[in-house]
Amino acid sequence: MNMLHWGMLMLLVLAVPFFLGMIPVSYTGKQHQTPAFVWLSGWLVMFTVFELVGIPFILLQKKYSTLVLVYSIVIGCLVIISLFVGRGLWKKLFSFWGQRKKNKWSIIGWIVFGALLAFQVYMAVFYEYYDGDDAYYLAVPVLSDAFDTMYLRDCYTGYNYDLDIRHAMSPVPIFIGWLSKLSGIHPTIIAHSVLSVAWLLLMYSVYAEMSKLLFKKKEQYRSLFMCLLALWYLFGNVTISTAETFIMTRTWQGKALFAGVLLPCIYLCFLMLVEKRETKGAWLLLVMLGISSVFATSVAFMLVPTMYGLGSVFIGWRKRDWRFVFKMFFACIPVLMLALCFVLNR
Repeated sequence: MNMLHWGMLMLLVLAVPFFLGMIPVSYTGKQHQTPAFVWLSGWLVMFTVFELVGIPFILLQKKYSTLVLVYSIVIGCLVIISLFVGRGLWKKLFSFWGQRKKNKWSIIGWIVFGALLAFQVYMAVFYEYYDGDDAYYLAVPVLSDAFDTMYLRDCYTGYNYDLDIRHAMSPVPIFIGWLSKLSGIHPTIIAHSVLSVAWLLLMYSVYAEMSKLLFKKKEQYRSLFMCLLALWYLFGNVTISTAETFIMTRTWQGKALFAGVLLPCIYLCFLMLVEKRETKGAWLLLVMLGISSVFATSVAFMLVPTMYGLGSVFIGWRKRDWRFVFKMFFACIPVLMLALCFVLNR
């Protein structure tokens, strides 16, 4: 039975995001049609859909089990649609590595990076860090399952209280509860032993894609960039508040997901839009990133519109196309609408 539970969880964490990523990647350039980028895009689809489906259920104080059922059906339908839309991508994805030029030093660099990444994964699993915020953060999915409510119980006492709107707009713990409900594995195990690894790999997938655009003419430097980045994160625990500390010690929390994965991914989308030929996929990813950022933390209500506004000015100035300002505003509308929901329900 344990193997069945773990098999279901691996399906939800590895296979489902990969299948879902076919939709946005189908509209990106060939440069980004890789397995890592498909997996990354699929996670963004899952975060976006959970935010859009989950928030109405939470604000209307509906049952947790109903949200689990509806979200599971929506994701199942999207997987089928994604497999149909991306049916032509499979050959490109699996022939990608054979198209790369071989370079001895580049290969050595990737091996070193692989060793550094394996060490970080080992530390994340076998020396997992128990954060004090877990008393609230991981109690939410447990209480949601026990009482079939969402953000209506005090995590420290179990007593009823009014809707916790501050946390309700960023329902990462409920998402962890969804993974737990479908797999039958406790939310604490999923957070500390599975998502701590999955979202760490997700972060490095973002930087690997970013390195393609930063070193287009010096591809041999990509592995060096990734090695230096891995070392930076290994020794970035200079205070308790750095992004490195968060992604290495509390990866499963929304603020760590935002700082470690979603913020770099926003910069990745900006780099994609700077390219001579902007793609529909980059804009689709940017819209999903805004919603996913709110899914991760309520700080996104202020930070994401600010970043999008500054990004539109710099990209518009570089490309001599001020329509970018208006395009970026439309990409930010979902975030502004979620912010309005937050204000109205305070």
